[in-house]
Amino acid sequence: MATRHEPFDRSSATPGPTRRAWGALTSTGRLVGLTVVDLDGPTAETDVTVVHPDHRGRGLAAAVKAASVLALLDAGVLRFRTGGSADNPAIVAANATLGYVVDEGWLTLVAPTP
Repeated sequence: MATRHEPFDRSSATPGPTRRAWGALTSTGRLVGLTVVDLDGPTAETDVTVVHPDHRGRGLAAAVKAASVLALLDAGVLRFRTGGSADNPAIVAANATLGYVVDEGWLTLVAPTP
C-alpha cells in the first residue's frame, strides 16, 4: 500500500538547482516511476518516490532512487536521506536494498472514536 503525498503544483514539480528528479519510462515514453530529491549543499533528501500501480513490483522505485544516488554522488553529494512509511513495505525494502538505514522514526497518533 502506498502512502499519500501532497499533489505536485507547478513549483514543486519543476526541477532546478536544488530540486532534481529521475524517472522510469516505458518504451513509448510514458512516465511510470519517479523520484524527486531536494538538495542542500552536500545533503540530498528524497521528497517523494512513486510508481504507477500497474508497474509496481518490478523494482522501479529502487531503480529511480539508485539513479538519483549515483548521479548525485558524481555531483559531490555526500549524505542521502529518505523516508518511508512502515505501511509501505515496498519502499522500506527498496530503501534497505540501496543501503539506507533507519535513524529515526515517526509515530502517528489517532484519537479514539467515541
